[in-house]
Amino acid sequence: LAQALQLRAAVLLALGEGADATSEAAAAFRSLGKTASEASVWQAAMLAHLGRQELLDALKCAQELLAVHQTAGNRREQVQALDSIASLQLLRENTSRALKVSQEALSLARDLCDDRLLVDLMR
Repeated sequence: LAQALQLRAAVLLALGEGADATSEAAAAFRSLGKTASEASVWQAAMLAHLGRQELLDALKCAQELLAVHQTAGNRREQVQALDSIASLQLLRENTSRALKVSQEALSLARDLCDDRLLVDLMR
């Protein structure tokens, strides 16, 4: 059922709809304890909104993605979600917020002692 809801959300997002379907699919995976699948729903929704230049909706999805990874304790994925949020804030011309979120991502990457992740953030 959760996978069917994810497919439904993907189709509706492709049609320019699907906010409720995205939340419904994410909730279904959350109830099953499938964090990676829940995160993939938000990631796909973020990218779909970004592709249509719906920056606020993409940002909301990126924030949901971050929350999923924070709850699961996935620190590396949190860095990547923070980087997405910073990029979206920059696209929305909110440079002060983009800088703050970028610094948060860098700090977390340093805490992880992950040089590859640090370099990726600085590109």
